Amino acid sequence: MLDDIFLFLNSVSQNKNWKNDFENFYKILTNYNLKINLTRIDDYTDFYIKHVYNSALCLKEINISNLNIFDIGTGAGFPGLVWKILIPSINLTLIESVNKKCIFLEKVIKELNLKNAKVINDRSEILSFKFNEKSDIVTARAVSNLTMLLEITSRFSKINSHLLFFKGAKYETELLESSKIIKELNLKLDNVIKDELIEDSNYVVLDFIKLKSTPKKYPRSFNKIKNITI
Repeated sequence: MLDDIFLFLNSVSQNKNWKNDFENFYKILTNYNLKINLTRIDDYTDFYIKHVYNSALCLKEINISNLNIFDIGTGAGFPGLVWKILIPSINLTLIESVNKKCIFLEKVIKELNLKNAKVINDRSEILSFKFNEKSDIVTARAVSNLTMLLEITSRFSKINSHLLFFKGAKYETELLESSKIIKELNLKLDNVIKDELIEDSNYVVLDFIKLKSTPKKYPRSFNKIKNITI
């Protein structure tokens, strides 16, 4: 399976040293994971399949070269750092509310010498007003349910830009539950990118397009987003 994963990564990468960068990323991640809980997935094979490949899944269909990318609630850097390693030309902003994770992200950026990549330690719903319509692509992986996620992230996106969200087997249910907020936020589901490589995979990337500017009242405070059903 790893051979197939490596072939896929090589096919989407614009960085001839991607394998070496991921090997170093893995070493930093596993060492740091002994100090703080960054991820439950730290096995070498699982790192490539469940973190790297999964993060790169949409790169066959979406061209991110030279774009301004915001990765919301990035955690240990997925998918943002994977995209940056594979496509070095992107301008990457990693947003993470947990300071210890931000320190780790800064360490990876420094040790891998990643240019045009920065980390911001703050809540996304607050930062979205500061970075209103600054993102060519906004993305998030393993961050909350879709209804909350759409509200928190949509303001970052430029009009006609992509919002790419990584989801699992229950994505259809989440789409149904989010139908009202999708319309309210002036978004449209453009594509569902499925995993064609790993048999019986439940991973998909939901590809939304922002049709018009986000209404002024969104996003609300996190407590309202969390506690009020839209």
